[in-house]
Amino acid sequence: MEQFLTIDAFMVLGRLLGFSLGVILGSFIAAIWLRIAALWMGFGKVPYLSAYKSALVSSFVMFAINFSVGIQYGFTAGVSAQIHSAGRRYPPPIDFLSGWSPTFFLCSAMISLLLTAAIFCRTFPRQEDGARLSYVDSLALAAVYYALGVVCMMLIGLLTLGVIAALLKLAGP
Repeated sequence: MEQFLTIDAFMVLGRLLGFSLGVILGSFIAAIWLRIAALWMGFGKVPYLSAYKSALVSSFVMFAINFSVGIQYGFTAGVSAQIHSAGRRYPPPIDFLSGWSPTFFLCSAMISLLLTAAIFCRTFPRQEDGARLSYVDSLALAAVYYALGVVCMMLIGLLTLGVIAALLKLAGP
């Protein structure tokens, strides 16, 4: 039993380290998106390090919240499975594949957008007059920032599908 717990602890630690490195490296790309969004919204040129700081803080906050929700969901599902395997039939075990409703993802996206806007209010560089971004401006910036991220991910997905289709065509039937 102790060996099983040790392996699980190392797996969780490895995942945390991997996610942290992913957030740090992903923020380099996110800073570029943030600079493009700021230019498009008319906020002027933003220094790369300032954009990176804003993207990094936003990514870490979103990571921490999503990780906490995942841990809570995994714990609840594990307890539910233990209760069910102990012979009790109520409540039924949680199905990992259908446990998240589409409403959860919609609410999660809205909350993420609002939190990212709040983070941008505090971490985005000051404007020429020395004032910080208003919440409305940072909300618009966060929306464009997220939209650029979605578009880029869709393009990467299409490119991946194209490469797979080409490889399958080369491989033949």
